[in-house]
Formats: sequence, C-alpha cells, structure tokens
Amino acid sequence: MMKRRSGGILAAAVAVLAVAQFVRAQDQAAAVAALVKATLNAHPSVTERSMAARPVAPNKNEAAEKTGYANSLAAAIDGDDRLQPPQKAFAKANADRLVERMSREALRIRERNTDPDRLLRDSLRARYAGFSLRELNDLSKYFETEDGHNTLRYLAKIPLRRKGEISDSASDEMTAYDRFIRTPLGTKFFDIFITAVEKDLAARTTAGKAKMKDELARLGGSGATRIVDEFVAENFGRPDGDKSAPAGRIAEFLAAARNEKRKKAEAEQFEKRPDYLNRNDADLFDAALKENTVLSSDEKAFARANYDRLSRVLAAKTTEIRDRLAPQSEWDAEFFKTALPRAFTFAELENVDTFLRSAAGREALNRLLSFEAGEESAFFDTYAGGRLLNIVDRELPDFIGQKRKEINLQIMGEIFKLVEPPALNKLINEFVRENYKK
Repeated sequence: MMKRRSGGILAAAVAVLAVAQFVRAQDQAAAVAALVKATLNAHPSVTERSMAARPVAPNKNEAAEKTGYANSLAAAIDGDDRLQPPQKAFAKANADRLVERMSREALRIRERNTDPDRLLRDSLRARYAGFSLRELNDLSKYFETEDGHNTLRYLAKIPLRRKGEISDSASDEMTAYDRFIRTPLGTKFFDIFITAVEKDLAARTTAGKAKMKDELARLGGSGATRIVDEFVAENFGRPDGDKSAPAGRIAEFLAAARNEKRKKAEAEQFEKRPDYLNRNDADLFDAALKENTVLSSDEKAFARANYDRLSRVLAAKTTEIRDRLAPQSEWDAEFFKTALPRAFTFAELENVDTFLRSAAGREALNRLLSFEAGEESAFFDTYAGGRLLNIVDRELPDFIGQKRKEINLQIMGEIFKLVEPPALNKLINEFVRENYKK
C-alpha cells in the first residue's frame, strides 16, 4: 500500500517537474525572441548590407526562367496520369496562372534559404540559447535604456570604423559601449553577438545556397506535377463567382488586424518610455512661453515642470493629424480590395478567407503582421501563402508609400501650424487650465 502511495507521489512530482520545465522553456523562448527583436538591426551585417546596397536591377533571366517553368509544367500536365482529359485541358488553359505559381514558389525558395534577414534572425535565435533566462531578461532591459541604445548604435557602426569612415573618438555611444563591454555579461554578449554569430552566419549562408539549388532542381521536376495537381484540385469544377465578396471580407479582416497590431505596438512603445520628452519639443515650448501673455509666472513654471506631459499631448495632436489625413486602415482596405482579386481566382479567395479565420490562419496572420513570415509556417510555403506574403510585405508598402508621398506636404503643413507659438500657446494654456493646482 505504501509502495503504491510513494509511486503516486513520485508520478505527481515528475508531472510537476515536467510542467515547470515546459513553462521555463516557454519563458526562455519568449526571452530569446525579445532579445532578437531588440538587437537584430544593430548587427554589423545589417550595416554592411546597407553600405553595399545598390538599386535593384531587373532580372534579365526572368523571361528565360518563365519559359523553362512553362515547359516543365506542360510536360507535367501531359505526363500526369491522375488527371482526366478535361482537367488537363483546364490546366493548359490556365498555363499563365501555373507559371505564376511556379515563379512565386521559386521566389519563396530563394528567400527561405538565402534571405539575409532570415538567416541573421535564425543565427541570433540559435546563439542566444547560450544565455540563461536571467541573462536574456537583463540584456533586454539594458537595451531599452539610453545606454543600451548607444551601445547598439556603437556595435552597428563597426563596419564604418573598419573602413575608416568614422573614428573611434569619444562619444556617448563609445562611453556606453566601454562600460557595457567591461561587465561579464557585456563580454559574453559581444562574444556571441559578434564573434559567434558572424561565424554561424557564414555557415548558414553557404548551406542555404546549396539547399536552394537542390530545392529549385526539385521544383522543376516533381514540383511541377504537384503545382498542377494542387491548382486543378482547388479550381477545376468550381464556379467562378463574384470575387468582390470574398476579397472584401479578406480586405476588411487584414486591415482590422493590421490596425490592431499597429495600436498595440504604439501602446507598447509608450509604456516603455512614459516620461518621454522630445528635446525639440522643449525648445518649442520655451519659444512659445516667451510670447505667452496669458499665463502668470507661476503657471509658466508649472508648464515648464510638465514639459514631458505637454510633449505627449503634442504627440497625440500630431498623431490625430496623421490619422485624419493619412488613414492607414482605410488605405489598407482600399489596397487589399483591388490587389486580392488580381492575385487570386474566386476559389483561391474563398480558400484564403476560410483559412485566415481558422486558428492556424490567425497564427499565420500574426506571424505575417509581426514580420515573422520567415518563421517556419506551412502556409507561407503554399502558393496562396506566398502570394499573400508578397502582397502584404511588398506591394502594400509601395502603395502606402505613394499615398504618403502625395499627402506628406499637407501633413507637414498642418504640423508646422500646430507648433507655431500661437497654436502651441493655446495647447499650453488649455493644459494649465485643466491641471494647475489640481
């Protein structure tokens, strides 16, 4: 009887230990992800790519590649014994869409294996596993401070110093870095972030190129048959209905999700620096108060003591102007409602609409909007996922950029009016009236 009881206690202890290990692993993964996000753009390899950046040249081989894809697909259709004659005729009638699918898949293979941001992210994630949970959290907290920002800026400029484009003269960045590197955790971070990651990144780049070559070779063989079969299964015999309904649903869904993500990011940024005061704002407030004939000296002193709060009020007013003149969510929906019908058939739109509303779809969408599409996700390896990734990640920013270009002068004009002394004094007077001696 006692043995059974002790066995039960042991089993319970093992279960508790397993749960604790699972929770600790989850915490560790979250801490690694947070540190990767904080330090990714400060890695010297990002600066090196920026220094070597050239205008993207048109792909001279694109026509030849598409001809090769068309030939592979035609051979796949003819040799596919699983397709009935009407299905083969349907596939041949949609040759252009099949070529587009194969082109998108080839692009995805190249990006998955050779995209430098993805390789760097994967390398940092792997190497940051060498930190304890406490070290990860301490580093993330440090890099949220002004010293932490300066240290990251110093590290990012390593390639510039190597090329002699900037000197190592005394600066806030160098001072912060020197203090950090002299600590045991700072030394460990440097060894991992610079030495270990650079070596790991070189190995991943070489392996990625080899894997890409192998996957592209398979795409031209068995991949062509798979693409044909998938297209036929998704579209043959399905009514070609009005695309505007499913496209509209997806557009509203994506726009709402992007808007929610945007608001969450803004709130998190505000929470990180609640005492934020833009130095330029302080100069503007000083200039305005010199012309202020309404407030008493005590009220002006109160205003000066609350420049941080006034700065947040000014930031909110600026955001209101931007939101009114550049309604991001509305622009998102406008773009999606025109881009989605061009990119997908009616059947594909219905499939994407259904998928995005599932649990797996919401997870895939969260990755996409968090700029984590490079993470392993089966959805982004499908034609629909890869096409949607391209729409959200590339085509949408181009569209928004053009929209902003058209409206930027008007936005800046209203902001300039807002920070002129008369308007700024109105804002200061309202703030003092609402808060002085309360």
